[in-house]
Amino acid sequence: MLQAQQILHDRYQLIQLLGQVLGRQTWQAVDLHHTPPVPVIVKVMAFAEQSNWEPIKLFEREAKVLQHLQHPHIPHYQDFFSIEDHVFYFVMVQEFIAGTTLKDLLNQGHRFSQEQLDQIATEVLEILIYLHELHPPVFHRDIKPSNLIWGEDQHVYLIDFGAVQDKAATEGVTFTVVGTYGYAPIEQFGGRTVPSSDLYALGATLIHLATGVSPAHLPQKQLCIQFADKTKLSANRVKWLEKLTAPDMARRFSNARDALGSLEMIQESSEYSLTVPQHLRLSQPDTNQSSVNGKNPVIATVVINVIGLGSVVWLVFYPTSFPITPPPIKEGTSSVQELETPLPSPNVSPSPERVHGCRALIYPGSVLFNIHTWSDNPTVVWRYLLQVKTVSGNKWSGTFGDGLPVYGTIDDSQFTMKRDTWNQEWSGTCSDDDITGTMSSPVASPTGKFSFQRTN
Repeated sequence: MLQAQQILHDRYQLIQLLGQVLGRQTWQAVDLHHTPPVPVIVKVMAFAEQSNWEPIKLFEREAKVLQHLQHPHIPHYQDFFSIEDHVFYFVMVQEFIAGTTLKDLLNQGHRFSQEQLDQIATEVLEILIYLHELHPPVFHRDIKPSNLIWGEDQHVYLIDFGAVQDKAATEGVTFTVVGTYGYAPIEQFGGRTVPSSDLYALGATLIHLATGVSPAHLPQKQLCIQFADKTKLSANRVKWLEKLTAPDMARRFSNARDALGSLEMIQESSEYSLTVPQHLRLSQPDTNQSSVNGKNPVIATVVINVIGLGSVVWLVFYPTSFPITPPPIKEGTSSVQELETPLPSPNVSPSPERVHGCRALIYPGSVLFNIHTWSDNPTVVWRYLLQVKTVSGNKWSGTFGDGLPVYGTIDDSQFTMKRDTWNQEWSGTCSDDDITGTMSSPVASPTGKFSFQRTN
């Protein structure tokens, strides 16, 4: 058992335990090889003969990826070694960031302004642009308030790369479901990660900061987080967040650079509509002049246009508080609303018109999100994606969860699905929006309950 004041590797003295979970500890420590000692973060992974190798692989991957990252808002890798102290430990050392996590700020009752949310979004998107445009790209896969630090220098830092994935490491290998429920997009529960997966997690985090409520506790409609009525954000920013957190990947921004560009246009449009150029501003009334009935003096402008043989006199009267018409919208747009990037259509086949029940949900190209609980352990929840490939008459086929083939039958209200690999069978009843029922699996567990919900 590691203890405070203990020195590891004849160099790193442990000061304070910051957190621990499943054999993994995070310590604040100091590097004694510097004078005065320099604060560092020490992460420790305990290993025993009965340990699952997967956490060890993730820990080593985190160290390997961090070793090659060079970004001012990502903690720098410093050291990696192993020690033996009754238990065998892997140890990673990285830069200490002075500041407070956004989770701690939320717990302290802090409510983030629109300007602060813009700054957080901008700085995290700049980090994601760097990570996603590496070769191979790097995906964080666990962006959430506890993994973002508001530094004492008033900048945002992305920490804890324990769930990190580099694209090269994913080819032809089995996957491990990582991420945090409420922040992780549904495709991660199926083992798939793309650039927009990190964007979804960022959007869910911003929604938490804007509302003060975890996205896991907010209501949903067709898997879309319902938050607009709980914030004071501008309509354009709400739409931007809705696009970041669209359950269908095809409806999200495809990359961080596009998301940042759209946010910057929203910011520019907001400033543009609220700012009147100096040469168009009304001069303030002379306070030494007399007023009528205590009101500001009235300005009169006379414009005389000669038309043919006659003349027209145009008299315009207005008080000094009359709003000035803003300058024209930027060339190429007809309104402020057009400055936003339009939502692309989902890259799937549309649902057939005028159909109900199972056939409104099961059609070529449809994607459904599955939530499953076991009867013998209802606290365990599985979440997978069902992708329908073909439908012929009342028979259909597709892939489920980890990409294994499934098939089944449908009619207007009844649904069946089979997966031969695990000898699993599902049967349920369809509404226009979901499928609910039970499943059996002699291999895994006797029975369970499931629901499928549409995502497109």
